[in-house]
Amino acid sequence: MPNHPSIIARPTHTGFHGRYVTNDGHPADRIPQLLHLYHRAYRHDLDAMLDFLIDQHPAGWSQIGTDPTADCGWINPCPPRGDRGFRCYCHGDRSEPEGLVTEVTADPLWDEWIYVLRPGGITVTAATPDGGAWLKPEFVAWSDGGGPCIAAA
Repeated sequence: MPNHPSIIARPTHTGFHGRYVTNDGHPADRIPQLLHLYHRAYRHDLDAMLDFLIDQHPAGWSQIGTDPTADCGWINPCPPRGDRGFRCYCHGDRSEPEGLVTEVTADPLWDEWIYVLRPGGITVTAATPDGGAWLKPEFVAWSDGGGPCIAAA
């Protein structure tokens, strides 16, 4: 899929729960973005970052950006090509219902990547090329700047 849909989530006792992000979910885009948010925008406050990405935007995202103070509402018609702001499905010109995604409901036919944000870093799981299953997760520490996961993707 050209849009590379993904899930951004927090860990739970059984797996994870999070929100869909429809666009730009490939690790080459998403990992640097999440590292920037964690280190710069949220200054290592993972709870605040998760609150913004998951709790404050229950319908999920069309796209996420690197500046959480930027307008988060949906713009109708679609945002201009190249726009890199936060665009959720629950504010602005849209008001979609809550969409919680878990390890049970995640679908490798639709979701290409799962990013579980943990205190030590990000667990990244990819769908197999045919979308039939999930590959073994990789771990990217908050301190490693992206590490081998970007190169391997």
